[in-house]
Amino acid sequence: MLPTVESYPTRFEADWRDYRRRARLAWITILGGLPLCYFFQATGTPAVIWFIVYVGAVVWREGWGCPQCGNNFFCNPAFRNSFTHKCVNCSLRKWEGSSFDKESWWEKFM
Repeated sequence: MLPTVESYPTRFEADWRDYRRRARLAWITILGGLPLCYFFQATGTPAVIWFIVYVGAVVWREGWGCPQCGNNFFCNPAFRNSFTHKCVNCSLRKWEGSSFDKESWWEKFM
């Protein structure tokens, strides 16, 4: 059976998969750490460790480069937007050029 056009990875597929992995880690860190700290009354060292891991995950996500222009997707020297839906440097829309482009927001997260 010959492969179809849909079976080939799109132009930025690997880059968007990398972004998805970084975003998931940041969300899992915040959503997983807050309840753990609350339910286990974590103060002191466990809370500090969780906060450092969370900040590291967010910094790693924010440092992701745009697949089109190669610059940071979320900031340029004059502007920063962590929730943008397009590159602040070249205006590439989030998920453009990938198979995720046509999925719902929940499917992009999962």
